[in-house]
Amino acid sequence: MEQQKSSLQNEINIIIVLGLKLREVSQNVYQMENFLYDRLEFANRLFQSNLFDEQQINNNIQTKSCIILSGKGQIGNESQMMKDYLKQTYKYKDEILVQEELSMTTVENFVFSFFYIWKTYERNYKGQKLNISVITSDYHKDRSQHILECFLPKLQNAFVNNKINQVKYYGSITNTQEQSYLMDLSNQQISEFQDIKFDWKSFCTKRYIKLEDLELFLEYSKFYH
Repeated sequence: MEQQKSSLQNEINIIIVLGLKLREVSQNVYQMENFLYDRLEFANRLFQSNLFDEQQINNNIQTKSCIILSGKGQIGNESQMMKDYLKQTYKYKDEILVQEELSMTTVENFVFSFFYIWKTYERNYKGQKLNISVITSDYHKDRSQHILECFLPKLQNAFVNNKINQVKYYGSITNTQEQSYLMDLSNQQISEFQDIKFDWKSFCTKRYIKLEDLELFLEYSKFYH
């Protein structure tokens, strides 16, 4: 048991929940779609299933693991609504729930989520194995996996002090299909980010990157080329 606990202490479990466009029920009043609730319920079950994290939560010990709630979206604020739901429903503490509230697309979900992972864990920890779980809906799982696996070979080079140990992909069940043209759109966006001529400074301005993060984000962006 002590050996198992020691091993777990050298692992950091990170869950990324991909956002979904909100529904406007009245002027400036937004609501999450059922599919997004399903993703959050899946994330809660997965987080709680990790014994070490569960013990830390129950004993009020600060955990290194987190749930990244990814998505600004086209309307409202997806990440804020996701955070509010998990806090109100399951009493998660703020230090576990991370809002990524800049991304407007699935490609950007990963760009900004991995910036947080790199900024937080690579710069503050050493010798850790990072276990990353990506949660979306079943119809969106293949495209999400394709996007991240296009980036991962180069992103791995960003982690010197720690190691991306494994990445797993989960899709909550909806029994629906995604429109095929979205894969083409994602491939176009992937190519743009990987293009050495891509204007990262302009992108940072459009997405309102915090001034204190700007220099660091531009350093991180080099790992996409």
